[in-house]
Order: sequence, then structure tokens, then C-alpha cells
Amino acid sequence: MLKDRSMVTISLSPVQPIPIDKIISELRRSTNRDEVVRLACYGVVSAARSAVFLARRKDFLKGWDGVGVSLSRDSVRNLWLPLSSPSLFRDVVTSTQPYYGSPHFSAIDVLFQAIVQSHGGEMMIRPVLLQERLVALICADGVSSGDIARKCIETISGEVNSAFAKLLAANKP
Repeated sequence: MLKDRSMVTISLSPVQPIPIDKIISELRRSTNRDEVVRLACYGVVSAARSAVFLARRKDFLKGWDGVGVSLSRDSVRNLWLPLSSPSLFRDVVTSTQPYYGSPHFSAIDVLFQAIVQSHGGEMMIRPVLLQERLVALICADGVSSGDIARKCIETISGEVNSAFAKLLAANKP
């Protein structure tokens, strides 16, 4: 868990940064998936140049939402990444382990970088698990250097997992 959450309010994007404490409290009060996804993107973009939320749809990842420098919501929603082709995304889906490091250069990875208009730098991909099943990925491009940015994204990812679990439990009869 991130110790000093108030420090992560500097944004690399034109999006107005939101203090991580506010994002976390809003995630805990969220009442629908779209709200959780939108808050996650705004939280992640406080520590990265752009944030994209990809939902798993069988053998594809579908762009759900995104925030960041030069990132259009329409381009994210039109994004379909096949899991049959080699990529960092397929590796994270297969292993359910997060990735942090330099982007790779498979066709899928390059397509993603083009959509987010990546300028290089570190990226982070965090799995979203629901009852031990991977349902989505939170992707951050241009992650700020340092442990605080990574811990911010890790914290938000954990809160998204909890928010989705809470929504699932609330919808059970």
C-alpha cells in the first residue's frame, strides 16, 4: 500500500491531476463498472503519461477507456488486441503477473504504442482479477520514474480489483 498518497498529484498529461486519496475513496464508493474504469484511468494518469483500460473478451483485449496526452477515447474504444499474437499483453494475460519495464516491439505492442502516441519510457501493465480470473488490464505508458509512481499504480490496481469484487457481490441475488 502506498504510504504517502498525497505526494502523487503531479500529472504528465493535460488531465487535471486528482489526489490519490480522492481516487481511492471514489473507487470504494463506486456503484458501476464504467465509473470504476474511469476513476482507475484518472488515478493512473497521475503517475504516467497515459492510462488505458482493456477488457478481456475471450481471445481479445478490447479498449474500454483511456486518459492521457493526445489520447482520444474513440481510439481507445476502437482498439482490439488479439491474444493469439505475441505481445506484452498476452504475456500478462497468460501469467496474470504484472509487467513493468520498457515496451516491446511485437506488432501488437507497436500498435498499442501508436494508439497512445507513446514517447517511450517505462510502461506498466497490471492485471485486473475477479475471483482469480483475469477480466481486464490497466495499462500505463510513460510511467514517472521512481517508486512512488509505481506504487500509486499498484494501489489503484488493487482498489479496482476490490471495487469489481464489491460490484459483483452487490449484484448477486
